[in-house]
Amino acid sequence: MSWLALGGAAVMQLLAGVVRVRGWFHVIRHSCPEASELRYRDVVLAQLGGCGWNAVLPARAGDAVKVALVARRVPDRRLATLAATLVPPALVEAAFTGLLLLALLGAGLVSLKTVAPAIPAAGTGLVIAGAVCLGLAAAFIFRRRLEQLVRNVRSGLAVLARPGVMATRVFPWQLAGRGLRLVAFALVLTAAGVPFGLGPALALMALQGATPSAGAAATAARIAVLATILAGTGVAGVPPERVAKALAAAYGVTSAMNLAVSAAVIAWVLRTVSPRRILGYARSALTAVKRQRAADTRPWASPEPRPVDGTKA
Repeated sequence: MSWLALGGAAVMQLLAGVVRVRGWFHVIRHSCPEASELRYRDVVLAQLGGCGWNAVLPARAGDAVKVALVARRVPDRRLATLAATLVPPALVEAAFTGLLLLALLGAGLVSLKTVAPAIPAAGTGLVIAGAVCLGLAAAFIFRRRLEQLVRNVRSGLAVLARPGVMATRVFPWQLAGRGLRLVAFALVLTAAGVPFGLGPALALMALQGATPSAGAAATAARIAVLATILAGTGVAGVPPERVAKALAAAYGVTSAMNLAVSAAVIAWVLRTVSPRRILGYARSALTAVKRQRAADTRPWASPEPRPVDGTKA
């Protein structure tokens, strides 16, 4: 296994995040009038400060840290609005994954029968659908309390009503980030002994997108799917177990690099090298977002925003 290739893949993933976040920057600028002074480098700093925490903290804490870091640079901000601005880029990413799967299926590189075992079972979909129905029912019952939250979220999603902005300011950066991630996947496969090529990397990206999980080839079902995909792309001589180990190692290397970068950024922001304070800030950012959402659902909630860290932005 080539650790140099795995390190290169981790660097490419980090760069992909920096490029992709340019789209998020444009979403914030077009959704939040109060963010007119926000700079791209501020959003890059937020991306680097939050990208590593999802590997060690639950409930997408990395996204909460990113929102909290951006909030420090946006006066009169609402955390719910800033959190909602993460949705449009995520929708573009989901569209890319769907189009990639359709393209691979149309080209005959993979088949629906091949990918189906790795896709979450129908029961999972039913559970999600049930949760959505319960959420809609609760929203109807407590609709008056949710009015403020809905207004804030609607502001964060305002860019979806501007397809020109999405097409020219968000889509290109998400596509560029995908290109860098594609190179990262190719390097991971190279580390496992697969000849460098975009075909197997595209197939692997489609599998990762359709079955998002830490160490996507860790289960027996995914290993079987991966074997079929590699055979379909002309790489049948490499054992899928070796590729699975390379993917697990790549996940570990990438997580460690992202966490180190995030800790360094938070240490610079807080002017401290204390691991306890750094971890505490990451946790408090997640708590602050949750509290802000809860406050927005109260009919007596104050419209005045509160800084995340107790200081003025």
